[in-house]
Amino acid sequence: MGDQVSSCLGVIGRKHILIDTCILIDLVAHLSEEGGFFDFYTMLLQSDCVPIISPFISYELLSGELSIKARKVKEAILGGIEAQELPLPQEIYEWTQEFSWVYASQKWKDAKMVDFSNLVYLRKYPNEVLLATTNHKDFSLKILDRVFTYTVDDCDKKIFNISFYKWNEQKYTSLVTKLEHLL
Repeated sequence: MGDQVSSCLGVIGRKHILIDTCILIDLVAHLSEEGGFFDFYTMLLQSDCVPIISPFISYELLSGELSIKARKVKEAILGGIEAQELPLPQEIYEWTQEFSWVYASQKWKDAKMVDFSNLVYLRKYPNEVLLATTNHKDFSLKILDRVFTYTVDDCDKKIFNISFYKWNEQKYTSLVTKLEHLL
């Protein structure tokens, strides 16, 4: 496990790590248990990276939660990470719309507004921001680079692969060039 942590710290060091909603949900579900997610959470807090969340991620985590107890746990996770909240970039509407067309053209059907907003932050800050997610199907390697995968093994329960993604403008431009007639 030590090598994985060292390697991960080398990748995320001095970066802003956009924590996807799925990671927060998994933290809520597994943080009280010893092992995997607790170790990942501890590593994030003790590293020199800056965890960040967006208003969309906060909304997605808390939306529709009718249980006051569950909502308080989720709010505690948001507050406990001490993540910086990202302001909304001006390009949010234009780029999320464009991403929706690109995804539709590729038949990548499951991505939602929050996923597109994550792409906006990656595109806006390509050298500073990495996305941490377990939701790999919504973040295609046709437009992003996967720079590291951290495996959380919660013993007998489940194995999670938390991957860190980085924006790749060359890949995106190449794909969009092929789709200009649609955009």
